[in-house]
Order: sequence, then C-alpha cells, then structure tokens
Amino acid sequence: YSYISPSTFVDILTCLLLEHQVMLLSKENQRLMLVAESLKCLIYPFEWDHVYVPIVPATSLDLIEAPVTYIMGLSANLSLEEQADICVLDIDNNRLTLPEDIPNLPSRDELIHAINSIIARPNPAQPSDPFSRLKLTT
Repeated sequence: YSYISPSTFVDILTCLLLEHQVMLLSKENQRLMLVAESLKCLIYPFEWDHVYVPIVPATSLDLIEAPVTYIMGLSANLSLEEQADICVLDIDNNRLTLPEDIPNLPSRDELIHAINSIIARPNPAQPSDPFSRLKLTT
C-alpha cells in the first residue's frame, strides 16, 4: 500500500473481479511490475487467467485496444487516448479512472476500514531494531 491507497485498491479489485480491462500507468517500470504482480497475488483465491502484460513495449501500443480482459502496464511517458471502458490506474499519482458502469463492491467501506486497521497495526514479529536478534560473540 505504498503506491496505492486502500480505497483505490478496493476499486481496482472490483474492476478485476468484474473482469474489466485494467491499465496501469507509471513513469517507472519497477512500479508497474510491482503493482501488477501485487494485484495478481491479492485476488487470491482467484487466479488471473486473462491477458497479463505488466509492461507494454512502446512498439506494441496497439495491444491496449484488444477486445479482451487484461492487466497491462504502460509507461506514463507515452500518450494514451482516453478510453471510457477501461479502468486506468495512475500509480504515480494514486488516481483511478473507472468506467461509469462499475458498481461498488458490497461492504466496500467496511473492507477499506479493515485494510486500514491491518496496515496501522504494528507487526510484533518484526523488531523495531533490525539488529536486535544478532548477538555478537568475541
């Protein structure tokens, strides 16, 4: 949740579960790959069996016009014509553009609250000092 907020995540999750086309935008390929892979993992127990291209090469921009369900990542430096039926996530600005026909996920607000409380909870398994478990012997 370093790159997208819990509310953005829930909305993009809704797009994925409804099998909409999802376009990720970022200036950094590392962010595109990280968010794309995270989304695939976070839909567990479901699996993404549709088109998955986390980084679309500049020479293959025509892929985004394919009439299939997909997750694709695109460099934010490339121009993209606005498409009304595609979920577009601008990772760098945490901005999500949704198609008009996307309904809210049932219990959306409760899910966002639960995610926020998990994020805010300290992890007792992880010490505050990363070297606290090391014992120096002489």
